[in-house]
Amino acid sequence: VVDGSARAGVQFLAAQGSVSWLASEAQPKPVTITFINSGSYTRGQYRTSLSVELTGAVGGVVVGSQNRTMVTIIDTNAVTGTLAMQKATATVGEGSGFAKLTITRTGGSDCNATVHYRTVAVGGAGDRGYYGITKLAQ
Repeated sequence: VVDGSARAGVQFLAAQGSVSWLASEAQPKPVTITFINSGSYTRGQYRTSLSVELTGAVGGVVVGSQNRTMVTIIDTNAVTGTLAMQKATATVGEGSGFAKLTITRTGGSDCNATVHYRTVAVGGAGDRGYYGITKLAQ
């Protein structure tokens, strides 16, 4: 097991060993890497990686070209948050030309977040009186 951005003893247990086949065997064999659920990820780091590589084949076989697997660990303890409109309703005069609304963020501020917004016609006005838009709020 080779460190990537994940660190042995912090996000996973270092491992090494051998996998053997008898002369009549050809089925795949497992290798298990144990993760440490320690909450030790740094701010903004929710994916870390390590690789597992094959070396030193013996017994009339060689290590093939697919000799390494990259393993990505996703922090499932990452704080999640909520993005919402601050108010359920807003009333503005048509002459003001625009409505300025506020989106709130509660929790989850250890990571980047994005929410999309769009206008939707409600009632009998149809699309008269405003211009429909879809944008990305950041």
